[in-house]
Amino acid sequence: MRIVIVMHGFPPEYMAGSEVYSLHLALELNKTHEVFVFHRIENPFLKEYELAKSEFQGLSKYMINIPYLPHYFEGRYINPRVERIYERFLNEIKPDIIHFGHLNYLSTNLVKISKDRGFQNIFTLHDYWLYCPRGQLINRRDESLCDDIDFESCLECLDEYLVNENNAKDKIKQRLDHIQKNVVNYVDMFISPSKFLLNKMVELGIPKEKMVYLDYGFNYEYFSDYKKKPSEKIRFGYIGRIIPTKGVHLIIDAFNRITDENTELFIYGSSSYVPYLESRSTNQNIHFKGYYNNWEIAKVLAEIDILIVPSIWFENSPLVIHEASLARIPVIATDLGGMAEYVKNNVNGLLFERNNVDDLLDKIMMFIRNPNLIDELGNNPTYVQSAEEHAKNIEEIYIKILKGVNH
Repeated sequence: MRIVIVMHGFPPEYMAGSEVYSLHLALELNKTHEVFVFHRIENPFLKEYELAKSEFQGLSKYMINIPYLPHYFEGRYINPRVERIYERFLNEIKPDIIHFGHLNYLSTNLVKISKDRGFQNIFTLHDYWLYCPRGQLINRRDESLCDDIDFESCLECLDEYLVNENNAKDKIKQRLDHIQKNVVNYVDMFISPSKFLLNKMVELGIPKEKMVYLDYGFNYEYFSDYKKKPSEKIRFGYIGRIIPTKGVHLIIDAFNRITDENTELFIYGSSSYVPYLESRSTNQNIHFKGYYNNWEIAKVLAEIDILIVPSIWFENSPLVIHEASLARIPVIATDLGGMAEYVKNNVNGLLFERNNVDDLLDKIMMFIRNPNLIDELGNNPTYVQSAEEHAKNIEEIYIKILKGVNH
């Protein structure tokens, strides 16, 4: 089977959760099929809109160079130049099936183009971008959550793209109509890695009969030599992207109030946001560890005892929660979205109230006061699907769709 995976980014250039998952899936599928990845890069030293070819861990990658991202509203979801290049790419590859992951800064019309040429389309959802232009269903100004698409809230979030637009609401509605008509209608099956995301996307407009739940798969080999590094201190950790909606500032504020010298916090990740967080940190036991590669995740987890996932938006199915389960590490997470789905309070971790530093501090102190809780909760991991098992499940979906059979 010739499979095309379409993503807005892909390793090693991009290493966020959806990109890392897509890599794992592509590598596993590539063992028995031919996989071709079509994704965006941002290289100012290459010709704009050049389609470069490369190989990464045996995968054939086709990288469209878009170094200067459009800052007008429509440019974030429609791009005729990308569409023309994609059509030529399809002519060359002639795939059997196309698996979309994310289309931000590519073009949503790629779905319709694929369908018009007779290909079957699968779409794995990683966030809410199809309906929420920012992708996270959160108002960036006041951090309130959006239960649905509210035009007034959208205007506040999108002012940098819709500034001085008298017809801004019309543009938002046009985007929603376009997504429903040219994406949802032309996707044969949507895959959701969490039940929360599935239900939310059905509420927003995807027909339930087009949805299937299937959690992510993970490379067990990363943990083949896993061994916890001993320490006399209790080590808490944050691992992942460092952006405001991930809530890292909440951990900083909580740890600034901890005086126990036998407690440490390690923050893994890098971004322009880090210097601000460093300036906000007053506890000398807060350590910023910088960038890490996902294939080194076992080494990172070996240096912490408790993982903290404090996101303030409706996370889907955070990879790092599953990776903590593989390492038998308990998790403190926000009682929201997919986080509350995969972290069961007092089973494999503790949940705290969204955006509540006091409650987060209480949960941290429970481990400090009772270190035995680390093993008690860590030894109750949730089941984590292997990359091999996951790829087989994906392959079954492909076959059903190619045969015209719904799930």
